[in-house]
Amino acid sequence: MLRVENVTHRYQVGEVVVEALRDVNLEVRKSEFFTIIGPSGCGKSTLLNIIAGLIRPTAGRVFVNGTEVTRPLPGMMAYVFQQPLLLPWRTVLDNVAFGLEMMGVEKRERIKRAKEMLQLVGLQGFEKMYPSELSGGMQQRVSIARALAVNPSILLMDEPFGALDEQTRLQLGIELTKIWMLTKKTIVFVTHSLSEAALLSDRIAVMCARPGRVIDVLEVDADRPRDPESPEVQRVRSRLWDLLRNAAKVTA
Repeated sequence: MLRVENVTHRYQVGEVVVEALRDVNLEVRKSEFFTIIGPSGCGKSTLLNIIAGLIRPTAGRVFVNGTEVTRPLPGMMAYVFQQPLLLPWRTVLDNVAFGLEMMGVEKRERIKRAKEMLQLVGLQGFEKMYPSELSGGMQQRVSIARALAVNPSILLMDEPFGALDEQTRLQLGIELTKIWMLTKKTIVFVTHSLSEAALLSDRIAVMCARPGRVIDVLEVDADRPRDPESPEVQRVRSRLWDLLRNAAKVTA
């Protein structure tokens, strides 16, 4: 469904050219929860932005269902950022409906769809509230509902729980698993958290230090829903830690 072919990306900082990614190759299957993990600064978010069509790579290509991605595809992919990026003057309901409004969906239909998504993320009853009246975790649920409302085939998520406390992060991870099991969306998820990757993923791509390259793809063979303390999850976490320790040492 999603294919990344030989993607390399460089950018310039002053007089210095930084190679963020080098010859990255990935394939993500339909309805798969695919996670990307790696050392800080290895280009995970840059890769996700390239997949989203927000950045053109220096070299290489990205394909979705055989079509090359050269720009954002609102009907095909939706993006959940590290911060919720909600519009403070809009209610929760209107924030969730915003993407549908931009797509020209008729008001009655977009309100209906927004209410369905708020129920899916457990925020029914909060429709008339404003972002400032919500906790950080609730704001991120609104962001996820907004992304799901446009019914994308692929959901891109860039460390969506990274700014939250551990308890909230764990709870939202469990809830995201339930949402994925209900919707069967294809999810590409970037995280720094070993536990999060082990808990959520079907497969995990491990990247090395900059320039970022995929050095291994780990299969997670464990039934869902998963217990964070289960031996299966802990084994995956341990294996990831071994890979990441080596990944941090890999250089050009």
